[in-house]
Amino acid sequence: KASPELMGKNKRKESRHPFRVLQPIAPYDGNGLPDESKFFQVRCRDLSQKGFSFVVSEKPDFPTLVISLGESPNQTHMVAEVVHFRRIILLDDERIASPDDALRNGEEYDPEDLVFLVGCRFSGRLQ
Repeated sequence: KASPELMGKNKRKESRHPFRVLQPIAPYDGNGLPDESKFFQVRCRDLSQKGFSFVVSEKPDFPTLVISLGESPNQTHMVAEVVHFRRIILLDDERIASPDDALRNGEEYDPEDLVFLVGCRFSGRLQ
């Protein structure tokens, strides 16, 4: 049985793994694989069986997307729903912080380091 201080810390049932790579994504309209011209690279943060997260400079304006995983000809295209996003600061390759936390801790950051962390849940696979 988990100790009371550990309960509720991580409500995820699956473990997340660091996934610090560039991956192509595209908005998804439900009509098959988007055209190659619609894909753009995002910097991923983590990956699990249920979803992934990534960072972008602009707030996502689409509720659903396709991510291409793997290399051609063995690429897998997964459909994912955007379930949350929030403003963060990339302090370095591993550490992130909210703008308020960074200021409280005396962390200096460049305005270009202010990005959106986007969390997505996989909802299907495209053939």
